[in-house]
Amino acid sequence: MTTALSARSTWVLRASLIGISGLAIVGPALVVANAPVIVQAPKRVKLPPGRVVPQAEVPEVEPVKFVDLTPDDARAFNATVPFSTDPNPAARPFRFAGGPEDLARATDCMAAGILYEAGDDTLGERAVAQVVLNRLHHPAFPKTVCGVVFEGQDRSTGCQFSFSCDGAITRWHPTADAWRRAREVAAAALSGAVFKQVGYATHYHTDWVVPYWQSSLDKITAVNTHLFFRWSGWWGTPRPLAVTPKPSNRSSRSSPASPTRTIPAPRWPRWTPRWPRHRLQWGSLRPPSPPQRQPRRSRAIRSS
Repeated sequence: MTTALSARSTWVLRASLIGISGLAIVGPALVVANAPVIVQAPKRVKLPPGRVVPQAEVPEVEPVKFVDLTPDDARAFNATVPFSTDPNPAARPFRFAGGPEDLARATDCMAAGILYEAGDDTLGERAVAQVVLNRLHHPAFPKTVCGVVFEGQDRSTGCQFSFSCDGAITRWHPTADAWRRAREVAAAALSGAVFKQVGYATHYHTDWVVPYWQSSLDKITAVNTHLFFRWSGWWGTPRPLAVTPKPSNRSSRSSPASPTRTIPAPRWPRWTPRWPRHRLQWGSLRPPSPPQRQPRRSRAIRSS
């Protein structure tokens, strides 16, 4: 009997050791598999205070400079920036007024800008093309398509479209089909096509970066991974398109330029004033005879 108890004790001991060994393996595995997600606090973003540019001052176009953030932190910060609740009207159609050579040059510049900025994505290209045209209309930007697209290309951090100064042209060579599609989008935009979603936006950036100029603009819409902005206040409305700024030194911030309104030429009314019929001589179908010289302060009869 003692032998039976000894065998039973040995079996129980072995089973206990096997169970403990299994728990030692399965327990940590379950803990690792169901570990709680540790949410790291995003890096604190410090932007300059927002400023609404008054109507009497042409807004300054700041160079491209980004906050030092990882792509994930930048996305988290951009998600906290609310969209503007103000109206977002569609831009007016653009009609190119230059000659064939000027149109070809503008089309090539536009195609390069939208292709390298949005990639071979027709929707993104249309959105970027609308921003180029909005800048072309705005008093704060150059007045040619090529001037808008390649503004600041001679400065490493001063370009307005990053592809023109970050070496993207040498790193990526689009296919012939991509160039053809980009030229089709550019030609349509220069012929009056409007991308309504971006309205009068003059700025944009991808959602994995945070530029310093963002704090002074209104976020109005998103197209894929691009966020679109316009100036806060009067300069973000369609009204500045009819304003021509006075020539001034834009580098000086102490004496900002004062815009002046362009006064349209007067339009003549469609109707032509006529002398009232009751001025005719009663009882006669003929016009009245020429008025005779009357004494001063008397009313002369005019012929119709």
